[in-house]
This record gives sequence, C-alpha cells and structure tokens, in this order.
Amino acid sequence: MKKRLITGLILVMLLVLVSCAPPTPAPPAPQISREQAIEIATKMLPARLAPVVARSDIRAESPGWYDITWKPPDSPRPIDGKIGLGSSAMVLIQHPQGAMEKTIEVNESRTVNDITVTLERVELTSREMKVYAFVTQPDYPPTVQSSPFWNAATEYRIDGGAPVILPHPMMDYMENGTRFIWGGTTPKGILDPVPSDAHELVFKIISMKVSTSPDDPQYTVEGPWEFRIPLE
Repeated sequence: MKKRLITGLILVMLLVLVSCAPPTPAPPAPQISREQAIEIATKMLPARLAPVVARSDIRAESPGWYDITWKPPDSPRPIDGKIGLGSSAMVLIQHPQGAMEKTIEVNESRTVNDITVTLERVELTSREMKVYAFVTQPDYPPTVQSSPFWNAATEYRIDGGAPVILPHPMMDYMENGTRFIWGGTTPKGILDPVPSDAHELVFKIISMKVSTSPDDPQYTVEGPWEFRIPLE
C-alpha cells in the first residue's frame, strides 16, 4: 500500500503545471474542470485508491493551488467527518496569461501601537508568492527564546480584488526582532502565483497575537500595518 501511495503521489504531481487555456476568438479553447482533473487522476492511480478534493468549494477553472487528498476507499472515516489517513498532492492551475516573475525589494516600515513592521521584499515566481517582513518593538526581548510574537492575521489584495487570507507565517526569532515569512513553508502554506498583468499588491497585517513571556497569556494588538506595492 505504501508503494501505491507513493506512485499515486508522483502521478498526481504531473498535473502541477495544468493551466487554464487562454481565450481565443473562435473556436473557444477547451478548459479542464476540477471534476475532469480528478477523473484523470483517478484513472492514473491504482484501483484501490480514491481521490478526494479537500477544497471542493473551489472550481479548478480558478487559477491557484489545489489540495487533493486520497485514501483507500475501504479505510474507515473518523467520526468527525474529516478525510483521515491518506496522501495528498498540491496541484497548480496556472493563470492563462502566465505568472509574474520578479523580486520586489520594498524595505518600508509601518509603526502601529509600538510595533514596527518592515516589509522587506516580495518574491514572485511562476510557482508561488513569498513575502518577508521583520517585526520588532522597543522592549523586544534580548533572547530568541522569548519572542513576544505568536501569530498575525494577514491578508492581501491584487488590483483591488477580494481579500485573500494568509496562513500562519513561519517565524525566525532573532535577537532584535522576528522575521515573518509567508508562503512556501509547508505545502498548505504555499501562496498562489500572481498574474503577469497585475498592477498593485496591497499587503496588510490586521492584528497580531503577542505575549510578554512564553508563560503569559496571549493578547491581541490591533493594526493595521498596510503596504501598497506597485507591480509594474
């Protein structure tokens, strides 16, 4: 079974570069739907494995990363209704116009409620977006074992579109502050690539979870710390 799971994972990852076909005047270019992608993956997998789409509320025609998880069909479901044991693969539906590829050095700072956030840079590739920020405050602890920062509620917008909520950032604790890194840290923490024709990225930290020491309770510090980054 372990060998079959590994084989299934390799085969499904072949779909990583599936892209939405660019529009043409006539005849219209065919598009692959989420259901069609899963049907193809199912035929490629060993017979005893059944794929299950975790993000089933999103259509595959929408560019971005999709989390596909599968498990043996005879494996019992846990009582909470979650997928349970199985293997997963991340499948990327690329933007029809392609993805932006560049590194933008921002190096701008915002200070709100005595917490200073320096947005260092934004890395854009055909695979993903990564954002780096350095966070500190006047009484930042002198040792990396007692950083006051625990989490950050963060979102971004492309060209005034709907906000995208970011996952928990990876944190690199340093003597004079904490570096936050969004994207690329775990499969489910990866951020979607940015379309090649985008004009502006608005990145906003809404609030942070902070504590004065590891043993003290966390409390919320409201922002926002907002940055507008031209992409052209």
